[in-house]
Amino acid sequence: MRIAKFYSGVIPLISILLVLAITASAFMLRRPVVVVTEPEFNMVYGTFRSIIKQAELSIKYFRRITQIPVTISAGPEIVAAAVDSVSSSPYIVFLPGFFASAANKYLETKPDIPVFILAGRSRAAAVNKQDGPPYYVYTDTQTDLYSAGVCAAYLAGENNGAGTGIMLVQDEILSSALRQIFEDGLRAGGFIGAPRYLENNSDFSIGQTCSCAVIIGSPARFFELNPKLPVILFSWLDPDMTPSNVRIIFDDSLWAAADEVLQVWKDDPTEILGGNPGNQNTFVPSHLTVPWGRGSEGEVFYGKISAKKTVPVIVPVN
Repeated sequence: MRIAKFYSGVIPLISILLVLAITASAFMLRRPVVVVTEPEFNMVYGTFRSIIKQAELSIKYFRRITQIPVTISAGPEIVAAAVDSVSSSPYIVFLPGFFASAANKYLETKPDIPVFILAGRSRAAAVNKQDGPPYYVYTDTQTDLYSAGVCAAYLAGENNGAGTGIMLVQDEILSSALRQIFEDGLRAGGFIGAPRYLENNSDFSIGQTCSCAVIIGSPARFFELNPKLPVILFSWLDPDMTPSNVRIIFDDSLWAAADEVLQVWKDDPTEILGGNPGNQNTFVPSHLTVPWGRGSEGEVFYGKISAKKTVPVIVPVN
């Protein structure tokens, strides 16, 4: 009787351990994703935040996501060797834009490995003109500006007592087409006024007459003059390092871009090539992040502006 009870308890435990062992083995046998970064990246993005994101993506795609820090001054051969030190046949390799020459060098000996260059934010319809891999991934400024407009309209509505305008602070002058996309987002969010466009060297004191600001870049002087104005920030800076009035962050980091690429590549690799192997440019939206405790009345935004008012945050722009 005791033996029967013993085995009735042990057998389920052994079964669970066996399933876990098989799952772990399958996970480790799958080809890994290699993400090359510079050593300073985690200092800005946040070391702990980067570790969490790496683990999150590993679970989401059920394969190892390995980050390799390589100094910017490293030559193409060193970068290629660093990738090989993780795996001789990775599933996908991601490299920052400044390692474009290293990507080409790596492809000389590994032409069948998908290599993606995370080239950052682009304001052009198409940037990379070369025919063939590596694949270039750009942050989709059009979609981000539309989404930022929707978000700004909502935040301005929350902050009506402090002003009636919305300003966009830009590190480079936006084209009229991109301004129109931003204004389309404002209209979709219910804002009917005309936004103000400022450059980094502008007089930011006019922010006192506005209800919300969108910042592409991070001018410290703006925050000094407008410590309470709700801000939407385009940045991959660690949210804990941002001023308290930053309400929404459009995270355009390499982790955000890699996540978008992995999702599309997993579902349909041809989609990321636009259905045409000669088209090597892919545009992906930023990830919406809200610093903890800065949502409306303590609410945390997860793909929505708040639990009270749902608006389109990521909307494709034709």
